[in-house]
Amino acid sequence: MATGATSGKVRDRKQVLLSNTQQRRCRLQGLQDASLHYGWAQHFCGDSITIEVVSKRAVRQGDFLYVEVSAPVSLLTFVAYVTEVIASEVTLQVTSEIEERALISESRIRVRSFEGEIVCLRNGSTTNITVVDVSENGFGFISQQSSNTAGPCNIVLKSVHGDITLSGDVRHSRSDKESGGVKGGVLILEMDRVSRARWVRLVGG
Repeated sequence: MATGATSGKVRDRKQVLLSNTQQRRCRLQGLQDASLHYGWAQHFCGDSITIEVVSKRAVRQGDFLYVEVSAPVSLLTFVAYVTEVIASEVTLQVTSEIEERALISESRIRVRSFEGEIVCLRNGSTTNITVVDVSENGFGFISQQSSNTAGPCNIVLKSVHGDITLSGDVRHSRSDKESGGVKGGVLILEMDRVSRARWVRLVGG
């Protein structure tokens, strides 16, 4: 009886932890071949989690993976078994305890993409961007323009909650073969009160 109760608590804990991972950034490594993969958590059911994987190498049914998921306040790590692969979506059965570790960087959330504009204060150039993921104090973007945007900038984002105006720092901007354009990341430096309220709603889903 005690064993059954303990097993139930473990299963409940896994479900609680996985319930906060939807659209969060993931890192996966094959235990057999050390291959690296990245992706976004899609949904979970019981001890299973489905991840949309972005990788140059195939993930195969039957593989064992070491998985890291950036949850809202911690990094979740566990070992999982690949039970199903459908196109880019991989379903995993969690086969170990889920450990919680301190986040190395802010947890990123994939969002429905929206447009924006960056004005670089260093050279005055303007770059049209598409925001693809967000965190509490930053966001990732792609752009079809190849301008060399870096450093301090003024930004206007056309979010579903209204325009968000901010000052930011473009921390990195590099060519992206997948999109055929540029991929970059911005650290938010300053927002007015209205823009911050809209950003909080955006990050909160």
